[in-house]
Amino acid sequence: MESSIGRLGCVLFCLLLLGTTLAAAEGGPVTVGGSVRTLVIKSRTVAVDQAGKSTLIIRFNDQTSFQNVPSAKDILPGENVSIEYRREGDDNLAARITKVIPKLPAGVGEMTVKELEGLISTGNADGRYLLVDARPASKYAAGHIPTAVSIPLPTLEKQGAGLLPSRKEIPLVFYCGGVTCGMSHKSAQIARSLGYSDVKVYTGGEPGWKKAEHYTVPSSSFLKDGNIVLVDLREPKASEAGHIPGAVNIQLSRMEGSESRFPSSKGAQLVFYGDKESDVNAAVSTARDWGFTNVTGFPGGTKEWQRSGFELKKGAPSDRIVYKKRLGPNEMDPAEFLKGLGEGNLLVDVRTSEEYAKERISNSINIPTEQMAKRFTELPKGKQVVFYCNTGVRAEMAFDVVKGKGYAVKFLNASVDFKKDGSYIVSE
Repeated sequence: MESSIGRLGCVLFCLLLLGTTLAAAEGGPVTVGGSVRTLVIKSRTVAVDQAGKSTLIIRFNDQTSFQNVPSAKDILPGENVSIEYRREGDDNLAARITKVIPKLPAGVGEMTVKELEGLISTGNADGRYLLVDARPASKYAAGHIPTAVSIPLPTLEKQGAGLLPSRKEIPLVFYCGGVTCGMSHKSAQIARSLGYSDVKVYTGGEPGWKKAEHYTVPSSSFLKDGNIVLVDLREPKASEAGHIPGAVNIQLSRMEGSESRFPSSKGAQLVFYGDKESDVNAAVSTARDWGFTNVTGFPGGTKEWQRSGFELKKGAPSDRIVYKKRLGPNEMDPAEFLKGLGEGNLLVDVRTSEEYAKERISNSINIPTEQMAKRFTELPKGKQVVFYCNTGVRAEMAFDVVKGKGYAVKFLNASVDFKKDGSYIVSE
């Protein structure tokens, strides 16, 4: 009898698996979950990283419904989603996209951004609360909420109470990468299991803090080694007396007219420091108005730098910003890309067919990003292939689909601006 039940269970499982496979092949609904790698509003395309699988490219349209968010504009890179989609020809078309929001553990409260603002504004010199960044240490170093300490979730799981205050009644607040990130929730659950009574999660995380028009603070070591634009907002005499190495001196009073001095790449990380936090706030606001998306502040300035064990540099700092985006081994900058056009590289335009028909670089072929998973076999092996789009985002998405499949592929990590006369400009 048990043997018959076992065989019946196996048959049912196989039929279920077969039904799912047929549904996917015949255009039936398929549901996947993962982390958003990139999302492009212009082409209505989202790239989803699935554990142990290649990046999946899915399109959405006016008929796509959204759960837990009003629209695609409210979904950020790194957030977790569940997507129900169908295959339509060479495309994967989303019927429903749900932002996955984890539930708070039992006994854990939620902290609003207003409450966190109030907590931070009162200062924490006496250690009356602990704000914990549960993200990887590298994320914390690049920019964290003021007064936060870094305790990545895996580290807390291993070392537990040894990293937390001895007094169990001290308020603990955890945050990570936004409303879909579960690292802060798991960290808070660990704290509760260790007997801490006042545990909360700031679910907005680092993205929510920025959305509230606050800036994050990089660590001193990141200023030393990061690929950044560091700006000293003080008077020239103060800067000459001692500045953080690598800083460029641009007085706050001259910021408004200095946009042309900053990198053309709006994704470049800018870090401002000065004598007063209000100066840093003003500079951050100006840079954001210019369109820079990764603007941070270092309000502790030279004093914090010295407290971290680093020395100041004396003499006049540079007044000229020199910035070059660091590229990965499979990325191309404008110079390498333009050079390759004359060396026989196969150029693949990964924008939509409508965009390609309107304007394109000559001698390129068109394989839209959302079709790459079905059409990558059209690429030649043994020949250098280069993907491009308008901003580099879709080109990277297409690269993620093809990498590891035996093709010599790179992508342009830069902007391509087409002119009415058919010419174009490639820039960072």
